[in-house]
Amino acid sequence: MERKETDYTQIIPTALRHAALGKLVEEYLSALPPERLQAEAHTQAEEALAEIYAILEDPELDDPACMQKIEAIVTVYHRRLGVHSTRHWEQD
Repeated sequence: MERKETDYTQIIPTALRHAALGKLVEEYLSALPPERLQAEAHTQAEEALAEIYAILEDPELDDPACMQKIEAIVTVYHRRLGVHSTRHWEQD
């Protein structure tokens, strides 16, 4: 098996940027009242659930395996939460 060399010229600056950004976010969030954070998280969750419910109720997304609905829900996660997956479902 061939060993692949890692290009640290990109990894290290990215990791440092993420660490610095994480520190700034932590400082910002620690200055906010917990009630405000909880309310915002609740609102975001309700909006995401409402969007998913609308997808589930959409009569135009009616393929037998529900792949259109699954793809639409995955898109909601990608857009709202920045959740990305390398997995890809294919319709038969």
